[in-house]
Amino acid sequence: MNVWWILGIGISAIIGAIIKVVFFIVQSKRNEEYQKRVEDQLKEIKTIHKTEVIPDGIPFHKNREKQAIYEKALKGIINSEYDMVILLLLNYAKKYPLPDSERCAVFNLIGISLGENKDLVRSLRYFDEMSLIAERIGDTETLIIVNNNRGVTFIKNNRYEEGLAAFEKAISLKPDYLEAWHNKGVALGKLNRDEEALTAYEKAISLKPDGQGAWLGKGVELGKLNRDKEALTAYEKAIELKPDGQGAWLGKGVALGKLNRDEEALVAFEKAISLKLDGQGAWLGKGVALRRLNRDEEALAAYEKAIELKPDDPEAWLGKGAVLGKVNRDEQALTAFEKAISLKPDYLEAWHNKGVALGKLNRDEEALAAYEKAISLKPDGQGAWFSKGVELGKLNRYEEALAAYEEAISLKPDGQEAWLGKGVVLGKLNRYEEALAACEKAIELKPDDPGAWFNKGVELGKLNRDEEALAAYEKAIELKPDDPEAWYNRACAYSLKKNKTEALESLTKAIKLDSKHKEDVKKDDDFKWLWGDPDFKAIVK
Repeated sequence: MNVWWILGIGISAIIGAIIKVVFFIVQSKRNEEYQKRVEDQLKEIKTIHKTEVIPDGIPFHKNREKQAIYEKALKGIINSEYDMVILLLLNYAKKYPLPDSERCAVFNLIGISLGENKDLVRSLRYFDEMSLIAERIGDTETLIIVNNNRGVTFIKNNRYEEGLAAFEKAISLKPDYLEAWHNKGVALGKLNRDEEALTAYEKAISLKPDGQGAWLGKGVELGKLNRDKEALTAYEKAIELKPDGQGAWLGKGVALGKLNRDEEALVAFEKAISLKLDGQGAWLGKGVALRRLNRDEEALAAYEKAIELKPDDPEAWLGKGAVLGKVNRDEQALTAFEKAISLKPDYLEAWHNKGVALGKLNRDEEALAAYEKAISLKPDGQGAWFSKGVELGKLNRYEEALAAYEEAISLKPDGQEAWLGKGVVLGKLNRYEEALAACEKAIELKPDDPGAWFNKGVELGKLNRDEEALAAYEKAIELKPDDPEAWYNRACAYSLKKNKTEALESLTKAIKLDSKHKEDVKKDDDFKWLWGDPDFKAIVK
């Protein structure tokens, strides 16, 4: 399970910015005090919505009632009170005769508010009416803005192709329109057209080099393309431009994690949390970093905080299960994986991890079913085929296990564990020469794996190549001195050579490491010639 990959999947949803342009028509006169107050409110919108709000001008009316309505609508947008804004402006449009330019401004705010409320049909109706007015009066600037805002509405309703088309229409009308280039990047990212999205963000940066949002978007896309060093550079630029930008710190943490710089990743996630205590994504990332640093209890606490903030997040439940499994709390891990699956039934990683937990609980038929589900979700998933082989082997279904391991090897020829598993089942099928060849391939791929050397010794022993078997066990012990099985098999090898001293020394070491060998040795024919020996009896009494 690649938890960093899992986190990365959701990062664009966490930190991808969609720029929303609030369009106001300039009237003939302005009141400077009122202008400043409204501009301050616009800055507040920018802070709350994490977007860039670029007004073309602020209307000022001598009519104080009209002015108060505008101000109230603006506050409603600040506070996300979209129902109130819609009702207020609809009544406004009925009460006052509006010139075309002012009608466009009102319809724009209504369209934005309806879009925020996920009322796509009505939102588009107002944007369409706005377009008709702009076309009739030849107002290209309004056409540009309405296409951008129409695109934002499509994006918010998960209609990314239509959103992209709207942004491209805005760009065709104004090729240097910063906001549309940024939003085009967002739409392309949602469509997983990541190279094109990156190009769009780079265009936005060329238009405004100090635009923090475009650097943030660039970092997201570079991360999705696994260009993690470049992603880190982009996030650091975004932080330079806006040091309190929580999303950039979050992205920096993800990039650092993918680069295996876990201590630094943890610092970045903690900074993101300090900027937004209820930032669920940062708590999730903190859990990942702590788990990778083997700070398991702290990692568990971080995942639980992420779940508290967002109980329906399958990734947080998956992370919690991973930590619980790591500390051998397998029943609880299984519960967490099943919760993740209930929230996201096609969650490949959760099905795979469910299989792991079930296997550790020796519920092998159920584990096998979980791996087969994972394979149905991703037929070329090498890990699930490998794990299927493990479970089939535990169920003594060796021919099927062999087929699963061979499929895993076909998908990843350098997958050392699959070669090791293949060697084990070939040995079970009495195909010792082939088993030995598989073990040697596993050693070639990972020369410092004590398990591969141990298995090689087993297969050499079956072929009566005892000196070579002994050498293999010696290598396994060199790599893992506290392995009781390697010491026991070393004792067997020396016993077969009738070397009592070495056999009993190795047996003593094996029993010290795992007392079960006291009973094993009493039934093992390799030691039959020693069963009556006083020194042997002293060791196993």
